[in-house]
Amino acid sequence: MLISILLVTGILFSAKIYYLKKDSADGRLLVWTVCLTMIKEKPLTGWGVNGFQKNYLLKQGEYFKNHPNSPWADLADDTTSPFNEFLKVGVEYGIIGYFSI
Repeated sequence: MLISILLVTGILFSAKIYYLKKDSADGRLLVWTVCLTMIKEKPLTGWGVNGFQKNYLLKQGEYFKNHPNSPWADLADDTTSPFNEFLKVGVEYGIIGYFSI
């Protein structure tokens, strides 16, 4: 019973936090989606040192070209970080990079 209460409370709290800064959360989801696309394109070796900064805007543009009705279109912007170190390692160094962590 306690686990169920904690689970429901956690879900409700997470939803409340999401809506508190919805645009920020959706912006991060956009960045993470584009990062996953980049990792799929070069999964083994990644895009190299500073590969995120050098290629993110191009890949974001491709994402919107392929998804013209995306609800995230208003959130598109230049960013210098994927807001997630695990994704940054994947984008820049690929699977090989995960073994060097």
